[in-house]
Amino acid sequence: MRAHGLVILALTGCNPLLGIGDPTLAPPDASTPSCRNGWTYHAPVIVENMSGVTLTDYQVMVTLDTQSLIAAGKLSADARDLTFTSLDAEGPLALQIESGLNSRATVVWLSVPAIPPGDSSLAMYYGNASAVAATRSPFVDGIITNPSFETFGGWTLDANVGNTILAQADTGWSTDGAASLFMDEEVNGDRTTSLYTTLVQNVTFPEGADYVIRLDLEVLAASNGGPSDSADFFIDLGKGLDYVWQLGAPQNITGLHLENETIPFGPGSVPLAIGVTVSPGHDHGYAKGYFDNLRVRKHVSPEPVAQVGAEAPCP
Repeated sequence: MRAHGLVILALTGCNPLLGIGDPTLAPPDASTPSCRNGWTYHAPVIVENMSGVTLTDYQVMVTLDTQSLIAAGKLSADARDLTFTSLDAEGPLALQIESGLNSRATVVWLSVPAIPPGDSSLAMYYGNASAVAATRSPFVDGIITNPSFETFGGWTLDANVGNTILAQADTGWSTDGAASLFMDEEVNGDRTTSLYTTLVQNVTFPEGADYVIRLDLEVLAASNGGPSDSADFFIDLGKGLDYVWQLGAPQNITGLHLENETIPFGPGSVPLAIGVTVSPGHDHGYAKGYFDNLRVRKHVSPEPVAQVGAEAPCP
């Protein structure tokens, strides 16, 4: 899959080719970020859309060197004063800092109302002591019920069980919220079929776009001695018909696996299953870990690419 968020941040100078208009002009309304309502620095963001079609309410990934900005005192330590706007939008764009804050490769997701074919412009603003952190998610809401597993609400347990089975909302680890999905399956001895534990719900991905699911995972333990005892963590559509993401043996997969992505898939109504499985065999097999934070984004090929231009201080 083509990389979809390569960004270069220049901290000095000005590039007139990436102009974003006159930053001193008053915004359409008081909520729209601008140099006139409290922000200290601005930079253009050029989004290249080579798909040939206009993308609507589309998620774009931007990668920033927030470490340099925070060290220079230009951005708050929690990045609450980082914001983006499109040139014709009223108010800030929905934004989520996904990972890597105070690093040279901070991942930020935006939802852009419309991205025409070719190049189009957004604006980035930062440096505002009175700013409040963004709260609107840029990802597609309303498709998956309870996507962060704070409870079991919306999900149904389905299992072909081994000796030990457990699936529950748990507070032992989470990348967002208070809980995540803890899954534990273990089996000893002969088995002729795969044993699995899944949570399932019926979902509808609307027409007009393809989709990708992002997820976070911590693997506490998984057997990885070979085909006879291998364990996998997976997401599938159609309850076993189409595995869109899978992580498993024979490699050692213990540890954190953040910002995983499924392969792209089309629209439609389908059972969505998330779970663990242990393969057929004669040996000890087990899979234990936490799923969390499912987020849906739209997908087009090739993906739009965002590039941040040169920083300029607000007049």
